[in-house]
Amino acid sequence: MNSGLLLDLWFNAHYFHSEEEKVSALAQLNAAFSESFSKYMLLDGTYEAAKVVLTVYGAMRDMVQEHATGT
Repeated sequence: MNSGLLLDLWFNAHYFHSEEEKVSALAQLNAAFSESFSKYMLLDGTYEAAKVVLTVYGAMRDMVQEHATGT
């Protein structure tokens, strides 16, 4: 189980699209763990993904600003 799969299942099965196959996979995940723990894993996966985005932003911020200002 990785954060990408968790995000995919929750967002495509529960929050936005309600894709049949993913609804079934999410139900299996919630049966294997509890729904509360599954939601915790979603929260943790979202947090970890946000950290990656912030790291990339931090690495590119100066380069983008340089390009935008021409300095």
